[in-house]
Amino acid sequence: MRYILLIFVLLTFFACRNDQKKPDYLWEEDRFVEVLTEFQVTESLVRLGFYKNSDSLFLKDSIYQSLFNKMEINREEFDSNFNYYMKDPKMMEEFYDKVMVNLSERSAIIKGESK
Repeated sequence: MRYILLIFVLLTFFACRNDQKKPDYLWEEDRFVEVLTEFQVTESLVRLGFYKNSDSLFLKDSIYQSLFNKMEINREEFDSNFNYYMKDPKMMEEFYDKVMVNLSERSAIIKGESK
């Protein structure tokens, strides 16, 4: 009986371990925050309408493609990383807090240069 209990406890222990290996395609957290920051800047340009013309859908795609080229990534890499990190909402919240800090710092630099 003791052996069965010991085996059960060991199996439970090993089953509860969370040794989830990160996928090879996953970026470092700082890199992901950097890409998210650039993505937010690009998103704001699109939403504010700085790139409006008759073919706005095509242009919108080209703006995002320019972002991916600048960051030396592709859409699939971004989507894969975003989907992976979205599985942990608390971590995503921390990432977006860092994005907000990055954007605030950029804003302060721009305001300082304009004075």
